[in-house]
Amino acid sequence: MYDDPMKVFMEISLNQINFFKDLSKDIKNEWIFNMKHKQLEKGSLLYKLDTFSTEMYLIQSGVVEIAHNLKNLKEDFLIERLYRGSIINHNSFLLNDGIDTDAKCQGTVSLYYIHIDTINMLRQKYIALDNALEK
Repeated sequence: MYDDPMKVFMEISLNQINFFKDLSKDIKNEWIFNMKHKQLEKGSLLYKLDTFSTEMYLIQSGVVEIAHNLKNLKEDFLIERLYRGSIINHNSFLLNDGIDTDAKCQGTVSLYYIHIDTINMLRQKYIALDNALEK
């Protein structure tokens, strides 16, 4: 069986998510196949405070800072820096929960993403995925 290095990287990274690591190889492969690639420039926002995200991200390269803007400070309060292999937004994305931080690219960032509509299509196709996401 041929395992492309990028596919292996994506599967290892996505296995950090509890529900993902227990899915069948077929479901994992289709999830990965449906992820799209994009590159963002320094200062780009993946998402912003008080919005709803429709995408989940996997960083291939670059740094994304998760920060919160405090009204009485001129600068954002840095919560964490995320690097290669980090999964961004898998909880609020799946739960359609509001976002309480900003995610900003600190340089050029290359990432893979999957849209909630694609996940919903996969949930209809694979009952095991739907059950895993309902837990």
